[in-house]
Amino acid sequence: MKQELLKNLPSEIVIDILSRLPLRTVISCKCVRKSWLHLVETQEFVKSHLSKSVPGLLVPETIFLEEDWSTLFFEFEDELDVEHHDLHYKLVTKFDLTDLGMIMGSADGLLLMCKQDDSDDEPEAHLCNPITCDYINLPCPQVFTGYEDRLCTWGFGSSKMSSEYKVVRIFHDLIQNQENHKWQNVSSEVECYVQTLGTGLWRRHASRPSLVHTFLGNGVFANGNLHWLVYDLNSCLWISCFDLETEHFSTLSAPFPWNGEYKNLASLNLFVWGDCLGLCDNTSANDIVIWLMKEYGVGNSWTKEFVTSHILDNFGFTSTAHPIKVFRDGDILIQWNEFFIFYSSKTKSSQKVDILNNPHVYHNNAILYTPSFLSLKSFGLDVSTF
Repeated sequence: MKQELLKNLPSEIVIDILSRLPLRTVISCKCVRKSWLHLVETQEFVKSHLSKSVPGLLVPETIFLEEDWSTLFFEFEDELDVEHHDLHYKLVTKFDLTDLGMIMGSADGLLLMCKQDDSDDEPEAHLCNPITCDYINLPCPQVFTGYEDRLCTWGFGSSKMSSEYKVVRIFHDLIQNQENHKWQNVSSEVECYVQTLGTGLWRRHASRPSLVHTFLGNGVFANGNLHWLVYDLNSCLWISCFDLETEHFSTLSAPFPWNGEYKNLASLNLFVWGDCLGLCDNTSANDIVIWLMKEYGVGNSWTKEFVTSHILDNFGFTSTAHPIKVFRDGDILIQWNEFFIFYSSKTKSSQKVDILNNPHVYHNNAILYTPSFLSLKSFGLDVSTF
């Protein structure tokens, strides 16, 4: 009787049920019925599941002295009665993405990845979905030659209205010291190239005002725009925005003036926190300050949301802080160099988090990741699997 009931349910009801299930359960359901397998591959299911999908933690891990790495996906156990902070993380699945390189950006479950070998050749770029285990190559045209003499930053996201996925690459020429032949600065002249997923073509973008992109981070995707921390020729700090719908550049103000010291750029980074664009400032020797833009695009809506003190008391050196998540109990998860720390709002103290309980594992470039079943086959390109 139950089997007959499931068999006769309308597809829209089955899609709604499946899209509410945990990720691993959905994957298991694909193996139970062919009809469910086909439903999971429909655009209706993909959109329904993505609208309900909860971001988790995607962590590339490297074992000491080993070249290969694994990428782990954790769900957050975000309940108020969790006894220990380490219990906030539940391992869901594990991927081997070594051949695809490092994560440069993420949107709707798709990852932009880049791999640079030991030569001066142009790095290999890929888009992949670790949940569906497929990926595509993004061939780079001849115009990108001479990469070793340029600073390159990436960006990836989807446009608000047309929902087109686009990859952006921005180049600066490096300025060489003529006496010792070392790279000493970055030119303010910019070249920008855009590829709309599915076309296979890179388009050179029109010229734009001279702003220097730092090499410390790739584009942060929020509100249909990509964002980079930049400075102008007067050493004023700005946020450069690229609208993925109109493909126009604009600038947003930073939450505070910058003193122009280049070394301090390593202690500033943009991030996304819920629906807000954020900036993390750990230029101070004592505090990490987290700013949030409460109303997108409005400069005076920047708010100093969190100040975490005494981080250095436990770790003793300065590093770039990458805020990842605020839990319901007030704990803040932060990536600090190659490991994680959490800051307790109750005790005003910080502590290292060893998610895997393995002191020989290092974590790099962890991100909040929203899993999806969006198939790269839908873009009409040659798809490979891993």
